[in-house]
Amino acid sequence: MMADEVEEVYALLSRHRLTIIRELDQTNLIQILVKNSVINVEDEEQINSEVELEKRCDQLIEVVAKDGFEKFKQFCYAIETECSQLISDLINDKLSQSNEDSKEDTTALITDDYSMENGR
Repeated sequence: MMADEVEEVYALLSRHRLTIIRELDQTNLIQILVKNSVINVEDEEQINSEVELEKRCDQLIEVVAKDGFEKFKQFCYAIETECSQLISDLINDKLSQSNEDSKEDTTALITDDYSMENGR
């Protein structure tokens, strides 16, 4: 996996920190990710050991980003029913990014796949 893949996922998720923090606060986001094997129990314990939501959010972003696009895709599938606002934010962000620079990048392909498979 390439370093820029990790950076791209990290940057994408980081742009939506506020939405992720809200989801961490209002939904069972972490349990959902564990149940869908997006993160493991050690990751869950590490994230939940943080008292502040902001720090939990940072931990979560790092855990998802360090495994690149594949993990990001799993993350999207896992949260789509519970965190629909976050999903639309991520997809719209990706679409606007890929419209700005017309080069085909991998995340655009992922979100396109994702949108098609889910009829969005």
